[in-house]
Amino acid sequence: MKVNLELNALPCSVIVTDLSGHIVFINDFALTSLGLTLPLTTHTIEALFPSSAKIFLHTHLWPLLRNDGAINEIYLKMNRTHQSPLPVLLNVSKGDFKECSCYFWVIFPAEQRASFEQELLSTRKQLQLLAKDADESRYMLQTVLDGTQDIGILAVSNLGLIRFANTGMTVLVN
Repeated sequence: MKVNLELNALPCSVIVTDLSGHIVFINDFALTSLGLTLPLTTHTIEALFPSSAKIFLHTHLWPLLRNDGAINEIYLKMNRTHQSPLPVLLNVSKGDFKECSCYFWVIFPAEQRASFEQELLSTRKQLQLLAKDADESRYMLQTVLDGTQDIGILAVSNLGLIRFANTGMTVLVN
């Protein structure tokens, strides 16, 4: 039961199938986001995809999955109850569920992925600005401390390693 609780806690859709594609578990997020209800009216993963995606499943996804054991970042559409198909990013990997071989189908709505990537880019940009500010502050401090050539300033780590020495320190040593 612990596995079910962990899978239900994930903020994405997770569907577990046996190796032939029969659904053995579907987490709460998948039920909600795909508009499904228990008991499921479908028993296979393929029934959750529109016709065009089913063709792709048979011709590409299943052969790759059986050969490699994993599929990363495939964009497809999935059926939703009483709504238009949902564009999703699909990742599938082989594993074990309740001591049986299975496939874990991790499904992200495509719009959620785009939002997540935008957030990552924004965070990266903020980190770059902070690093630039830190470099500028470090340069300014170095300039000020080097300007005091008649006073030696030395910073030593807990291990006794010299972390900083201004030009005044080099004048005193020489």
